[in-house]
Amino acid sequence: MTPAQANAQAQRGIALHQQGRIDDAIATLTQAARARPEIALYHSLLGTALASGGRMAEAAHSFAAAAALAPNIADHHANLGRALLALGALEPAIDALKAAIRLNRAIATRFRLATALQSLLRFAEAEEIYRGILAEEPGHSGARNDLGLALQAQGRREEAMGCFREIIATAPDYAGAHWNLALALLAQGDYPEGWREYEWRWKGGIPGLIPRSLPRPEWRGEELSGRVILLHAEQGLGDTIQFSRYALPLARRGARVVMVVQEPLVRLLGTTPGLAQVIASGALLPPFDCHLPLLSVPRVIGTVTSTIPAELPSVAADPAAVAAWRQKLAPLPRPWIGLAWAGDPTNTTDRLRSLRLEQLAPLLALPDRSWISLQKGAAAPAGLFDPTAEMGDFADTAALIANLDLVVSVDTAVAHLTGAMAKPVWILLRANGDWRWGLSGKTTPWYPSARLFRQSAPGSWAEVVAEVARSLGP
Repeated sequence: MTPAQANAQAQRGIALHQQGRIDDAIATLTQAARARPEIALYHSLLGTALASGGRMAEAAHSFAAAAALAPNIADHHANLGRALLALGALEPAIDALKAAIRLNRAIATRFRLATALQSLLRFAEAEEIYRGILAEEPGHSGARNDLGLALQAQGRREEAMGCFREIIATAPDYAGAHWNLALALLAQGDYPEGWREYEWRWKGGIPGLIPRSLPRPEWRGEELSGRVILLHAEQGLGDTIQFSRYALPLARRGARVVMVVQEPLVRLLGTTPGLAQVIASGALLPPFDCHLPLLSVPRVIGTVTSTIPAELPSVAADPAAVAAWRQKLAPLPRPWIGLAWAGDPTNTTDRLRSLRLEQLAPLLALPDRSWISLQKGAAAPAGLFDPTAEMGDFADTAALIANLDLVVSVDTAVAHLTGAMAKPVWILLRANGDWRWGLSGKTTPWYPSARLFRQSAPGSWAEVVAEVARSLGP
């Protein structure tokens, strides 16, 4: 292919990309890049098309080739950094973005760099970059919002809330600021304003969370006697377990409470006091008079910290299943301690709240006790009893937990289940963690049987594990 022909192919590839014919653009630009591999621009164009097609690993390869061929072009490094960020390759992404910034201090590139640093818990460095961006562009709401998050992660909550409120004052429809303000307010126990701001989860605060379209009105606190109210789960399994307790207060108002929940929770929540019917998500709905998203109930009934429904257990295990698990555990020396070390990897905060199993080695080395894995989908090492292959849904998990002397868990559904059963649970928490655990202290009004072990600084799991080991004794 002659240089002119290669250039024609590249131009055709650009046109195809602009028309949305991504696969055709990739094929055409691949031909140009292979014909003239020394031309950085062709690799860059191919990388852009591959990124549009979601083929980020291949895009990163093309952008890296472009950057190697033309190292003085900032966009090649910036594009490489963007692709590596999408792949979760944070350290290489930071190197690429810094290379781009040395050539061109574009705000978009610096913003991506700060985001990557924040993902690696390098909050002070991210803060410095956000402040630099805001000095040049004070109206950059994204930078101010993420500055608030960086400040919050460093324990500077009042400054963080100031950032969120400043955005709301100038951009009142900025959902991210409302959402982050809600979490900060709830964490410090300011429930009335916190619950109001929490409604912004439906307006973009939680990306992808879409309100259900139902034929009956939302409940707004009016008389419920003789009416059917439909509550619907909306977020994670742990949230559903935690807030299912609100069925009982509503039933005491005279309602017939029906709840739509995730399939793995149907059998378990069938034991919840006040719930007349539990339906799996996607199933045909029965007739109902009004409805409400599950996590909106506290706002409507006016929950404050002193009025959190505390009648626990709010779920129960099947006695026959409990007896069956007891027989299986009988050969193991006591105490029997359940262990869950990781949450749902699709959760945006999972990298902050989960541990690697090797980080728990000081606990597993403690003698004269049996550790029982509650971590489904993860291989357990020798010395850790692993019954998870026999656990189908959360009713099975509850029957196992009913036999245990203690559960040690990160902030995940297992912790909520154990607390909802009023069984002893030690919860390992990241610094400046989820709002429901508050800002300090070892207890929580949501689960009186829980004991909280907190990081003193982001990423400091070793001290948390050491404290747990000391508390367990020799």
